[in-house]
Amino acid sequence: MMLQRQKAEDCQDACTMYEDCQYFTYNVTSKLCYLKNIMRRPSPPKVVRVPGVISGYTKKGCSTQEACDEECAYLVLENVDMSGDIIGRCTAADPDNCQLICTDHPRCEYFTFGSDGCQDEDMRYTCLLKVTCGGKLPEVVPSHGIFSGYSLRHARVGEKTCSHEVYQDIDFPGNDQRKLEVKKWSHCQDECSKDALCIYWSFVTEKFPQSDLHGTCYLKNVMGLPNPPQITEESDLVSGFSEIRCTEHLTEYYSEEMSSEYDSSMEEDSGQKAEAPAPQEMVLPQEPTPVQK
Repeated sequence: MMLQRQKAEDCQDACTMYEDCQYFTYNVTSKLCYLKNIMRRPSPPKVVRVPGVISGYTKKGCSTQEACDEECAYLVLENVDMSGDIIGRCTAADPDNCQLICTDHPRCEYFTFGSDGCQDEDMRYTCLLKVTCGGKLPEVVPSHGIFSGYSLRHARVGEKTCSHEVYQDIDFPGNDQRKLEVKKWSHCQDECSKDALCIYWSFVTEKFPQSDLHGTCYLKNVMGLPNPPQITEESDLVSGFSEIRCTEHLTEYYSEEMSSEYDSSMEEDSGQKAEAPAPQEMVLPQEPTPVQK
């Protein structure tokens, strides 16, 4: 989203108020404020087919209701590519995982996923998040190994909040938080679900060639804070992060500081400890107004 703001601080306030904004860039010359975000649902940086390895995601946040697999089936099309503007790109383990990532994204309308059977190697295990181009309906093109489908955000088909699937002969390499020895993959999944920092996991079975790794469970996570995909130097640009997580702490901080300074000054004047004034409520900025075209 692009807004008009007078200074960088106002741009940061707008980012803080806009629920989908995670970081921003402000052009001091044009006074344009760009509100940005990345994928809300963490995804492994890489998905690799490795015989003897089983991987999956944490069960934290999973709905107790049955996932809408049968009812949602019509929302995923096999061997079909759908045209559109790409607004995001990440790795995913399968079409369902890609669909969840699309559903979590505030702008994604539909997606395209490349399975390991698609001809384009660069598209394998890749999830493309898309929106319609100029309001036109997407063009549907037959494409082997490609899956396309729609966001579930507005679909009345029940809840589908996490990835229940377990992926045989698939590794999510890197981002190891810690490792431990367990007897089977389900124990590894349980350990990940109990660990506050674990997002996904990989387990080494007896089919893996290196016997000393059999039974090893790798608990993994990705950066919790927004991680811009690229950082470059530009003379007229100012960038920063949303302060949405800081507001409560700032309120407490300023309240304590006001009380401390007030107590100190009153004690110096009268030698007695005075009551501190009630902390003032912070006034948050108004909702951002989009630039008029």
